Amino acid sequence: AAAAAAVSGDSDAAVALSGGAPPSSAPAASAAAASAAADTADWGRRAGLSIEQMARDEAFALELQRQHSMSPTSRAAFEKQREDDLKFARDLQARIEAAQLAEREALHAAAEEAMSSTVEGKSLLFVKAIHARPPTAGITPVALDDMVFMTQRFVQKLVALTKKKSPTALSIGWHWTKPASFESIRQNGLLTAGEMSKSKIKYQASGAVFGPGVYTANNPETFRGYGSICLMCVVVRGKVSMRTRAGGGGGGGGACDTVIGNKTAAVKLGHRSNEIVLKSSDQIIPVFKVTNLNKAKKLGPELLKLAQEFFADQE
Repeated sequence: AAAAAAVSGDSDAAVALSGGAPPSSAPAASAAAASAAADTADWGRRAGLSIEQMARDEAFALELQRQHSMSPTSRAAFEKQREDDLKFARDLQARIEAAQLAEREALHAAAEEAMSSTVEGKSLLFVKAIHARPPTAGITPVALDDMVFMTQRFVQKLVALTKKKSPTALSIGWHWTKPASFESIRQNGLLTAGEMSKSKIKYQASGAVFGPGVYTANNPETFRGYGSICLMCVVVRGKVSMRTRAGGGGGGGGACDTVIGNKTAAVKLGHRSNEIVLKSSDQIIPVFKVTNLNKAKKLGPELLKLAQEFFADQE
């Protein structure tokens, strides 16, 4: 047949009958094969993407078929079983989520307990608690990261006072300052004149009647003439020396940690015009910047209680 085709001049037929492919049709066959392969790959991709949906559809169809073939009694039993299964699944999920939450809380509590055993961790947790309290108009935290540093120094001072068997009772102190000084306080804390000079921080000297130190008051109203910004602070006084102006202003107060003086009246603890002079900056943490004194005075006992809870083991 191939020979006959060749004799008849049908070369394409001859090639085909002899097992070959017509030369003129080879490119077309290749293109068709490539197109078919591409189509197959595309449909395969689509099928792969939708296989999960197809499985869900099939399961749904089988479920419908099963329900239609059920008697009313069987269908009611089936529905009840399905509801029970769903309830069990929801309850199980709730128990799993509760267990996961309890585990996270336990890990968090363990981490905080571990942190509270170090000066750095205790300081960080205290500042975190300060910033976590609900915002109050007219009362804002002085700093964040810098307050952690100030708190570390404060805790270390409590430890040193404890070793010396000096008093470590905490109290709330108030300090008025000028806006020009606030940024330095926010970054470095409340410093004595000597500490500022040593750190090359510019400051405006004022009359230190009761000697050098950080001047504070136990009443926010008394010394507001010293500036327009009021700071609410946590203070540790340590060993105290009581002095009057007539008793000699400008002295160092001996080996005490704090001088309490009064320029206008006899010195009595708790007097509203007392000046509480802390000998070093590590005795005080400036915590809140205050513009609403009434709200701040109400907040004072809350802040003192918080500080006592955090630093009780150092007191």
